[in-house]
Amino acid sequence: MDAALINAAIEILNESGYAAFTTTAVARRAGASTASLYRRWPSKQALAGAATRHITLHELSGIDTGSLEGDLREFLRCKQRILDGCTGPALLSLMGQAAHDADLRQILHDDVYLAVREQLEVLVAQAVHRQELDEAVGAGQISVLTLVLIGTALA
Repeated sequence: MDAALINAAIEILNESGYAAFTTTAVARRAGASTASLYRRWPSKQALAGAATRHITLHELSGIDTGSLEGDLREFLRCKQRILDGCTGPALLSLMGQAAHDADLRQILHDDVYLAVREQLEVLVAQAVHRQELDEAVGAGQISVLTLVLIGTALA
């Protein structure tokens, strides 16, 4: 049921954007009740955040080309595929709406920013393990890199 609801949420966001995104429409599309949706996510914003986290983790996890340079290039290719693919409109719609919705902004921070950051930390850890880097990149540097990578989507 979780997957059906997430997929329905992504479809509706892609088709109509955040303005027309309702939990009722998502539940109907998934063949579920709104009660089952609300047992999983307490709000429309939380459901949208779960959908974006799903997109982010599905596309960005598991990258390991054997080199840090290759990993970062693949990371950027994956990011571009997200934006150019069928889920791009959903993410851009949510990012645009977040400027006007503090709850959505916080959820996207927790679900997208932190997911991207986690994936970048994995890439750095792999590079340290392969001895491409002498030491792990600091938390501040990872934060800046994450913001740069996410920010370019808005540009």
